[in-house]
Amino acid sequence: MKSKEKFYYLDLLRGWAMIIMVEVHVFNAFLRPEIKKEGWFSVLNFINGMVAPSFIFIAGFAFILSSKNNIDELRQFGDKFRKKMGRIGLIFFVGYLCHIPYFSMRNNFLYTDPGLLKSFYNVDVLQCIGAGMLLLFITRLVISSDRIYDAFIVAAMLCFVLGAPFVWKIDFSRYLPLPVACYFNEIHGSYFPVFPWLGFLFSGAATSSFLLKARENKNEETFMKCLLIAGIFFIAVAFPLVAWLETFSWFEVKSSPVFFIQRLGVIFILLYSFRLYCKKRGERESFFLDMSRESLLVYWLHLQIIYRILINGKNIDSMVNKTFGVIECTAATSALLILMIAVAIIWGSIKKNHPETGKKIFAAVIIGGMLMFSIL
Repeated sequence: MKSKEKFYYLDLLRGWAMIIMVEVHVFNAFLRPEIKKEGWFSVLNFINGMVAPSFIFIAGFAFILSSKNNIDELRQFGDKFRKKMGRIGLIFFVGYLCHIPYFSMRNNFLYTDPGLLKSFYNVDVLQCIGAGMLLLFITRLVISSDRIYDAFIVAAMLCFVLGAPFVWKIDFSRYLPLPVACYFNEIHGSYFPVFPWLGFLFSGAATSSFLLKARENKNEETFMKCLLIAGIFFIAVAFPLVAWLETFSWFEVKSSPVFFIQRLGVIFILLYSFRLYCKKRGERESFFLDMSRESLLVYWLHLQIIYRILINGKNIDSMVNKTFGVIECTAATSALLILMIAVAIIWGSIKKNHPETGKKIFAAVIIGGMLMFSIL
């Protein structure tokens, strides 16, 4: 199955999320604080808040697609197994690399205080995705029955969503090392702990698995319409319910199952909309796809440009220091997006047309980066 062709709309959804992601980080880093208090910003903030759920959902969806016809090969622990594990390992590596206090081994030993170390341990979206993909992968190797595996996916989704309100009250650092404890909740500052965020990954995996079965039974159109109806229903119920629950001081929105249902409803509608768009327009190349295919590179690189690259001893974030208005932030977002699209197109072209050269460049960058980290 050529998932890139047959699930083109999934790539478009990821590409849309990449574009919004760049806007999120630019506006968060550069926009003046008083502008964020204006009424329109709450709408933008909700749209921005859909980036992480969409990314995590797509990761689960894509995992099922990529492993559907390769289970026997994966269980032989050969090249495909090593490639899959390498991809998961790379996600973890990039996730922690984005949080490393200093790009210097010496400076990390000399200047990293407990606060910076805790920040390094915090679980962001990539670590969350990596943990979920690892769990999906290991259980797929162990569970041979498709029916039992599907049941596990649904059960895991419910566990991460329904268990979140209880797990968020526990300080796991009392029982586990801090780097592990950070995976469970926000107590130590994690942005995307596995409770409840892996609910989106497992919901993506479940949606993918059930969609494939619907396609085999020639019921794909019916399934997608049901997905749309479910999305509309989730939104109709969740939005007023969240608005009412937020009037209570005890309500914690992120750990609430209503938070999950609200955003899952939006994802279902987006998925249906992009599929409808693809059916009417046809499958064509676009910069959405270029961004989507190189999502990991774009994620890492744009954060380095905003927070890591130094000019006269300062990074761009500290130089701007939240002094931009909407027009300046929009211009900065556009400039950064153009750069990211160009990088994605160039790197994607190298990998496609000169795969061996691409592998050598990748290896050289990793080895060169490690050497620089060691000697700086």
